[in-house]
Amino acid sequence: MKNRLCMALALALLLAGCSRSPEKYLKKGQEYFAAGKYSAAVLEFRNALKKNPRFAPAHFELGRTYLAMGGMEEGGQSIVTAAEIDPNNLDAQLVAGNFLLMQRKFDEARAKAELLLKKEPRSVPGNILLANTMAGKVDLNGSIGALKLGFDHEPQILPAFIAVQVPEKERPEPEKIEARFRETANQNPRSVEARLALANYYLLTRRLEDADREYQAALEIDSGSPASEDANLSYAYFSILNNRPDEAE
Repeated sequence: MKNRLCMALALALLLAGCSRSPEKYLKKGQEYFAAGKYSAAVLEFRNALKKNPRFAPAHFELGRTYLAMGGMEEGGQSIVTAAEIDPNNLDAQLVAGNFLLMQRKFDEARAKAELLLKKEPRSVPGNILLANTMAGKVDLNGSIGALKLGFDHEPQILPAFIAVQVPEKERPEPEKIEARFRETANQNPRSVEARLALANYYLLTRRLEDADREYQAALEIDSGSPASEDANLSYAYFSILNNRPDEAE
């Protein structure tokens, strides 16, 4: 009798699992994610994908969860998959583009940026991503920040940026790169991120006076956002590079 009861219970659990839709697994996973139960969330999102391997929202949420757990590679790849399946998910395009940028896959990253900008031409992170792909530059604050999707428990990454040079023959005209950064900053005068991106580009190209001016402009924007801290860290790093320790303090 006991064995029959156990078998009946197991069958009932199996049937209940089979009856759940990908959407139900997704919703449960999102609840776990919101509660900080990342391992449980991963299981739910994976179950959703077993039901439907091309269920883009589950790929995206799985990627977010991996990122929250510190799994940059797994998280980035999952979100790249989500972006490929669902071109209309602009968050996925941005995060995927930054992940590809970090892998130095500049053409693929540029394609994500251009797709995003077709939908939102004045997107600050989208324009910065596009300019970074043109310059062959990986902006750690911008790239990692987009990947983190605002996970505040993650540590800040220093230095404020790292430059990755591409061969001279593959680099477009510097004037076009600068114009993209500057236009983004001018169109978004209250965006610390846009001003820092321009400053970082000037630093990359050794235009130190221009970089100094843009860092100062970023510092003057009191947005109350995490980007304001980035401005302070970036200027401190710039000052150290240029043997100005007093200003770095």
